[in-house]
Amino acid sequence: MDDLRKELKAKNMPSDDEHCVIYAMFPQQLETHFKNKDKPAKVSVPAGAPKAAAPAAATPASEGPVKRYALNVNGKRIEVGVEELV
Repeated sequence: MDDLRKELKAKNMPSDDEHCVIYAMFPQQLETHFKNKDKPAKVSVPAGAPKAAAPAAATPASEGPVKRYALNVNGKRIEVGVEELV
């Protein structure tokens, strides 16, 4: 474990127990993950795929309560409201 910690520290990666175990099992994948961690994800759309729909227009609030959630998707924060339609 000590050797793994030293190796991870030398590569500027976290050296806690969890990362040591992951690095022992999947060294290349963990290195790739940290190299690409702050880069935006590239998304390819197959030829002939339908185009994305336009964003929905704002609608008046429904009678039900709205639950607010915050999601992190590829490092980008997205806030959404979910309501029950009656």
